[in-house]
Amino acid sequence: MRPSDFAVVAASLGVAVLFASACVVKLDHEFDSSGTADGGESNADAAVAAGCRALPGVASLTGDLRSIAIGDDTLFLSEHASSIDGAAFLVRAPGADCAWTATPLGDVIDPSPIRADAIVAPMDLVATDTTVALYYTLYVPDSSAAFGIRSIGIGLAPRDAMTGHFVPTNELLWSADRAPYGGSALRVGDLVYVYGCVTSGFLADDCYVARVSASSVASVAAYAYFDGSRWTANADASAAIVQSAGSANVRYDAASARFVMTYVPPLASTIVARTAFAPEGPWSVPTALASCDLAAAGAGAFCAGAHQHAVAGVPRGSVAVTYAAATFTPGGGSSGPMDAFAPRLVVLPIP
Repeated sequence: MRPSDFAVVAASLGVAVLFASACVVKLDHEFDSSGTADGGESNADAAVAAGCRALPGVASLTGDLRSIAIGDDTLFLSEHASSIDGAAFLVRAPGADCAWTATPLGDVIDPSPIRADAIVAPMDLVATDTTVALYYTLYVPDSSAAFGIRSIGIGLAPRDAMTGHFVPTNELLWSADRAPYGGSALRVGDLVYVYGCVTSGFLADDCYVARVSASSVASVAAYAYFDGSRWTANADASAAIVQSAGSANVRYDAASARFVMTYVPPLASTIVARTAFAPEGPWSVPTALASCDLAAAGAGAFCAGAHQHAVAGVPRGSVAVTYAAATFTPGGGSSGPMDAFAPRLVVLPIP
C-alpha cells in the first residue's frame, strides 16, 4: 500500500468484530477504501474462517481505548470501563490459529473512596517503578450539569498486583479547573510525562504537559509544569504546547527517534499527527493521517480519540491508533447499527 492510500482508509475494524474469545484478526492487514484485506477477504469473513466467536460484552463497547503492556499481554481499557461490563480485556500475541487471543476481565476499577456515588472514568495508563497506574477523571452526579454529571478532578489508581484491580487513592491530584493531566501518559526513562487538553474557545482546545518522577506519580507536589521554555513547580505558569488538538495522545517512535502526537480536532472527522524531538516539543505542524469511518453513526456524528497502542504486527514506521464515533443526537448511540459507535482500529504510517 502506498503512503498516500492511507488518506482514504475509512474501513476500520470495530472491536465487536476484531476481538474474539479465541483470536482476533491480525492488525497488520492493509485495507483499501472498500474495507477488504489485500486478498479481498473481509475481516469478518477472516474471523469466521478462523473459528472465532464474539467476545462476551464487547459488542456493546463504546468509547475510545487505552492500553499498556503487562508482561506478555496488552491490557486494554475503554474510557467507559467503569460502567460497561467487558470494557477491560487482555490481548496476547501470537496464537496458533490467529494473530491474538483476548481475555475479558470484567470490572477492574474499584470505586473511589472519596464519594460512594462518584464515577471513575479512565484516562491513560503508565508504568511506575512498582506497578501500573491509571489516571482517571472523577465525576459526581449533578442534575444542573451537562449529561447530569460534573468533574471534580483528576486522580490516580495504582494497580493491585494480587487482584489486578485499579484502586483509586483517597486524594485527587488536580481539581477540575486544571487541565486534565493524564489524558495521555508517557514514561521516558525515570520520568513520566502527562498531557491534558482543555477547551479554550469554540472548537478549540489547548494542551499542556507536566512531568514527574516515576516513583512519585501519586504526589501532586512532585509534578513540574512546562511554561514554554522551562519546567516549573508553579502549575499556574504552564503554557499550551499545542492548540486546537482535542484529546492529544503522545508516544515515542524508536524508528524515527521522534515523539508522535495523535488526535482528532474538536468535533472533526480526521485523525491528525504532529511530531517532536522532545516530549514537550516544539511540535511540528499538524498532518492529516486518515478520515474516520462515521458512515454508520448517522448525521452529525464526529470522531474522538486517536489513541496509540503498542501492539504486535504493526509495521515499522507505522502506528496503531483507535478512535470512536460520537454524537450529540439523543439516543444516537443506541439507535444505529450495533457496532457503529464501537472503537475502531487503524494502522497508519508516521509522517
